Amino acid sequence: MEERSLPATLLAIDDDPDILKVLKANLELHGFKLQTAASLAEARKPLEAGRPDLVILDLMLPDGDGLEFCCSLKSLHPQLPVIMLTARDKISDKVVGLELGADDYMVKPFETSELLARIKARLR
Repeated sequence: MEERSLPATLLAIDDDPDILKVLKANLELHGFKLQTAASLAEARKPLEAGRPDLVILDLMLPDGDGLEFCCSLKSLHPQLPVIMLTARDKISDKVVGLELGADDYMVKPFETSELLARIKARLR
């Protein structure tokens, strides 16, 4: 298996500043570079500057629907892994998210160790 020489760059899009702080602290502790955005508009800047290796995406954002954003993101970058991290916990929400292009779906509250395992699996 090929090892990455540079740390993977992740983009977390979530309007909750506490979740972004927890993600940044924990993911950087495990060797990832994390960019954060509190809105879809904010997320466009790092996406235009250089595609991250993986996106962690909340569904309920102040300036748009994460599902629609995921769909458009995957149409532009089909190989870009997207993990939805959201409070929406119904099976129908999970199914729609996965059908619209998410590679994985996690419900808040979440365990950081499980998210780390899912990120590593998606980057392999």
